[in-house]
Amino acid sequence: MHIHQFFHMPLFDDEDCDAVTRVANKDALTKGKVLGGSTGIKEKLTRNCALKWLDPDAHTKWMFEKIGSAVQKMNNDTLKFNLDGGMEKLQYLEYGLGQFYAVHTDNSDDKVATRKLTAIIQLSDPKDYWGGTLKIEGTCLGQPGKGMNSAPKKRGTIILFPSHLRHIAMPVFVGKRRALVAWFHGTQPLR
Repeated sequence: MHIHQFFHMPLFDDEDCDAVTRVANKDALTKGKVLGGSTGIKEKLTRNCALKWLDPDAHTKWMFEKIGSAVQKMNNDTLKFNLDGGMEKLQYLEYGLGQFYAVHTDNSDDKVATRKLTAIIQLSDPKDYWGGTLKIEGTCLGQPGKGMNSAPKKRGTIILFPSHLRHIAMPVFVGKRRALVAWFHGTQPLR
């Protein structure tokens, strides 16, 4: 299977998406930062969103299990990466007016070099925001074209792609886009 593809399928229903948002918003969100210690203007031009890290606990265990099971199945059916390094904490994201995350990869910093797969779950209904498109460098199975391709916006959809693929969260112009991100590691970086 070619490692420049991304995949998607339905995962969460409306109740699941609402439950994630409720759990994440129990406490204040923090400003999203970039890895590698970038600060000041460079960071402001790279990432502008709010986030919260979710640890596995009694309120989130079901999320970890549902996402982990779906990713294992999708990986076994497609890329077949060795995911012997486990799953990170979940990252809940909110993109409001003008917020974005510029083109980046998820495994370019030494701290995350063993990330093999990125999973993003769309939590917002696409009718609730304008802009905010997730674009991934690669093709979606059955989708023509090279370069950056738009990921599905349907609420509850999980989008899975190799962490080395460049991707971008386009600016939101109206409303708020919410997403949940999970990363899966191998003990060795991709070679």
